[in-house]
Amino acid sequence: MKTLIVSLAMFQSLCCLAQDRHFGIGGLVKLELNAYSSNKHTESVMERYYTAAPSLALGGYGYAQMSKRWFVDLAVSASRATYNLNYKAGNAQFTSADIRLCAIDLGLNYILNPKSRGIKLYAFAGPQLLIRRWGEENFVNRILDNAYWPNNRLLMQTGLGCRLPAGDKHFIQIFSGLRFSGQQRVVYDTPINQWYIGSSIGFTIKARHRDRYLKCPAEF
Repeated sequence: MKTLIVSLAMFQSLCCLAQDRHFGIGGLVKLELNAYSSNKHTESVMERYYTAAPSLALGGYGYAQMSKRWFVDLAVSASRATYNLNYKAGNAQFTSADIRLCAIDLGLNYILNPKSRGIKLYAFAGPQLLIRRWGEENFVNRILDNAYWPNNRLLMQTGLGCRLPAGDKHFIQIFSGLRFSGQQRVVYDTPINQWYIGSSIGFTIKARHRDRYLKCPAEF
């Protein structure tokens, strides 16, 4: 909860800095492919197989346009990640995991073609805070070390997106990206542990212009 409050406060401050521009608010949907690895023993040789499980994330989205080229955005979403692992270590086996997550994404976006009146392309990068809301891991014989998904985890992500023409009062964005794990904290993790594609739709609000200088009264 504290992290969410701090993120919202930072986003509000950035909106204030963009008082001569505009910002948007709306909904978000993502199709996530969570990558993971499984270990199998064949004739005393351990082999690692990589696979992926799809999941759906839903949430809210907002952005603040800082200039013609730069904008920042914040997304809060909920998702459910399921893994059929078959991860083996000795006589123990990690069979499956079912985890409910809340994600807080903060991104810095760079518009590649700001002069375009049609589709605008942008590149983005930023951190993602994953909060474990609930989860269940299943084992055979014994519990493996480093098998439980942490309660809080900070990851990085980057990708590309486009903003489609939708009039002065609405916006439509489509984006795709990769999520990276800088430190392996669970046994079935991979360096790139998620690929996703999503869309955000909402309405825009133009900030009121404030004079930067005080005006002298007519009679002085």
